[in-house]
Amino acid sequence: MFFKESDKMIKLAVLDLDNTLLSTDKTLSEENIEAIKTLRMDGISVAIATGRGFEMAEPFANQLGLYEGPVVTNNGAIIHDLADKRVLKEHTIGKKAQSEMIDFAYDKGYPFIVYNKDGIHSLANERLKVYESWNIKYPDSEMPLTITEDIETLKTIDAHKILIIIKDIEAFNNALSAYKDLEGGAVTKSHDTFLDVIPEFGHKGEGVRFLMDYYNVSKEEVVVFGDNDNDVEMLEQIPLSFAMKNATIKAKEAATHITDLDNNHSGVADSLQKVLKNTK
Repeated sequence: MFFKESDKMIKLAVLDLDNTLLSTDKTLSEENIEAIKTLRMDGISVAIATGRGFEMAEPFANQLGLYEGPVVTNNGAIIHDLADKRVLKEHTIGKKAQSEMIDFAYDKGYPFIVYNKDGIHSLANERLKVYESWNIKYPDSEMPLTITEDIETLKTIDAHKILIIIKDIEAFNNALSAYKDLEGGAVTKSHDTFLDVIPEFGHKGEGVRFLMDYYNVSKEEVVVFGDNDNDVEMLEQIPLSFAMKNATIKAKEAATHITDLDNNHSGVADSLQKVLKNTK
């Protein structure tokens, strides 16, 4: 693995969760936990940037020893402070885009979830089992659920993200293409079947820029890791960016490096060790 010479030391690491820091079984390896601990002992700030809502990111942040500082959630649409959960910055989807995408999902019969800072809002659907199971497993980080039968109510919420689940690959790709010029919003992929509707300027690239301002660092002093299309904006703007070995084609094209190991073999820890060795 080759790293360009730089006179800048790494001062901030920004990491995605699912299929990046987390193994496929949604757990953190001991190697990744130790790698983050080492970063922090070396005085390097660490931040999470995830497509998850705050409640479903907080336990993993805490497991990594992160109890304060910003956490970027909902693909960059909202940033909370881990210490007191207050909102530091947020973007919402334009109401026209929100209405259009809800109608699209409803008419096609696709399960969809609307996220905002009060939790998630949805019609009754199979996806809700994920959040119900989460709330049983993590009662201290419960995801508030609001179930409604009124689709028009869902269009009025100040939404940070709409998750639409499309299991047919062709239909998924068609939707991604059809709504690429969505007015007041944007669409991206966070999983093979997850079409994420996000604010026009609420992506992870904006989240990383906020973090750089917050920690007063330049892009040359940052390292980022991601695996999917929703990580592209943050990967492409940072000179030292890593797409996971298991990443999508778009993520790999946006990054300057690819990890030697995948998310199930602590690829983040392996690459961080090499980064620190080459930048100290």
